[in-house]
Amino acid sequence: MDMRLLMGLLGILRLQNGPQDLPGTSSALAATIAVSCALSLIALGIMGNDNPALQIAAAAGFTLLFVAVALQLRGLGNRFIQTATAFFGTDALLTLIALPATAGLDRAAEEISPVAAVWLLGVLLWTLVVVGHILRNALDLPLVGGVLAAMLYLFLSVNVTAMIA
Repeated sequence: MDMRLLMGLLGILRLQNGPQDLPGTSSALAATIAVSCALSLIALGIMGNDNPALQIAAAAGFTLLFVAVALQLRGLGNRFIQTATAFFGTDALLTLIALPATAGLDRAAEEISPVAAVWLLGVLLWTLVVVGHILRNALDLPLVGGVLAAMLYLFLSVNVTAMIA
């Protein structure tokens, strides 16, 4: 990732930038998809998921479809590359932030350390806010509309991915 892209993504995580502040290039989108998928593969591998590659492919495909449909419904299809780049780029950074907590997961014992649980809950809430911020900017929605769209996205994404698992 180039520095402009990284700084733009960090600005989105701080709710200071929007997807419109990212490069609108297919290479930026490809880079963020690759990094997001690689970090997700590491995280799911640590957590002991049985078929992480299939889950990641399904999640990535769902994200691309959700972004495309949401933008088309609002007549804003021209914002696809920057919006998708924002989704995958912030996902990569948030996954990186969540990685230390995955060490506190014991899938065999079905237990999680309290510190890991709080850490992951914080990352989940931050993800909800960031996705809401991205959707609010990309879809020209008020804040509550962006958060509701983010809740819909996260709910559907988790369910689609769970069906694959």
